[in-house]
Amino acid sequence: MTGARVTVGMPVFNGGQGFARALDAIRSQTLRELEIVVSDNGSTDDTPEIIAAAVREDPRVRAIVQNPAVPAWSNFRAVLDAADTEFFMWSAADDLAPPEMAERACALLDARPDLVAAIPEVRFVDDAGRMRPAQGGFELLGTSRENARDFLAAPIDNSRFYGVFRRDALARAMPTEDFYGVDLAVSLATLRDGGQALLPGVVLVRGDSPDTKYLDLVDRYYGESPWRYAAFAPFAWHVVRELRPLLSPAALAHLLRLTVWSHVAYTRLRHPAYGRVAYALAGLAERARLRVAGPPRA
Repeated sequence: MTGARVTVGMPVFNGGQGFARALDAIRSQTLRELEIVVSDNGSTDDTPEIIAAAVREDPRVRAIVQNPAVPAWSNFRAVLDAADTEFFMWSAADDLAPPEMAERACALLDARPDLVAAIPEVRFVDDAGRMRPAQGGFELLGTSRENARDFLAAPIDNSRFYGVFRRDALARAMPTEDFYGVDLAVSLATLRDGGQALLPGVVLVRGDSPDTKYLDLVDRYYGESPWRYAAFAPFAWHVVRELRPLLSPAALAHLLRLTVWSHVAYTRLRHPAYGRVAYALAGLAERARLRVAGPPRA
């Protein structure tokens, strides 16, 4: 779309009416200089009809059909590759973006060339309508090494991934390979290009997911491979290999902690007897480290 400032990429598979609501929320943005790229990854429900209707009704909507279906991360990559605007954001099929989100983000990024992303506050909502605040969308406004350290200390739910980014920075941040935690790697890599600031009062509502969803994702990535017992190890190796200048000693320590805790989290649910022991030992080691060295510093 000529003149668009923001592309919203919407990868979807069997999104149904939740996706219809998410698409309506994006089409209702107050920023009119907007294009929407939807990539349907072989849906078998009514998602194709929802997309077709939106394309007919709204010239800002473009559709991509993945045939045959591709891995989920490839579908995220497809909508980014299709964009050529200054700014870009991903919108998941169950996200409800507030109408002012894109407009407020553009205004902030225009005013602050030191920023690479403007991120909304995020609330998770479960099937019963109960909401809880996301923990992974805090601001990162220090130096690139400080930001990397603070991100790796507590990436948690990585809510910042669904903010509005400078598109060229996202393109540089995209890994060539897929691995568990690839979205974390993207969020981290963009910090080479600037900080990430909150949009106060702009609240993105996202569907909540049980912990078992993430364990199932680990199993889909690794199958019977031993890597499933250290799910973040390939992520950590990618970060060390590709983003070494961002990494202070404290950031490297946080990477190691993430890898250890990914082992603990997986085994606590998949192998409870062993997992309880691993959790207790990891907790003792963490408390001992804090008593001796205090919180890691850059």
